[in-house]
Amino acid sequence: MPASTTTRSGNPAKRAAAKKAPADRQKPLVVSNWVDEDDTELLEFPSGKVAKIERVQLTTLIAEGLLGDSLSAIASQAVEAGQGMDTEAIKKMGEDPTKVAEALDAFDRIAVKCFVTPEVLYYRDDEGKTIPKSERQPGALYSDKIDINDKVFLFQVISGGSRDLQRFRRQLAESVARVSAS
Repeated sequence: MPASTTTRSGNPAKRAAAKKAPADRQKPLVVSNWVDEDDTELLEFPSGKVAKIERVQLTTLIAEGLLGDSLSAIASQAVEAGQGMDTEAIKKMGEDPTKVAEALDAFDRIAVKCFVTPEVLYYRDDEGKTIPKSERQPGALYSDKIDINDKVFLFQVISGGSRDLQRFRRQLAESVARVSAS
């Protein structure tokens, strides 16, 4: 082999050492402790109320089945595509009272999952019936007592706050108004 030809070492440590920048140009390595990160924050809602929430990943909500079938399908497509939610699918969903009711239930479940302080309890029992006021824990906040705009806002915040979600929020409000009027 001619003297001018460089050979590549079979030892990965030697190759890495050869590629390293001079000591004066190296950036210090900073290790983040992901386990101890606090994913909570104070959030002011459209109603003016403030709560401590935990940011939960959209993929977690999908995996735990908290979004319901329709909203989960739209959210899954958005996650897979790395884009916002499909506005046509959202619009179509908003035209179906059953799907609107499913989304509203999803927002209640998301509130239960994300609210840290105050703690929020789900307003239905294991059979899906609304828990009567007489059987509710005194002083507890149940998800059906949170303004719908605050719950949709929470979903928007934890989903990344995209323009598509703002549109979804507006369309959902219109759909809820139509369902309530009928």
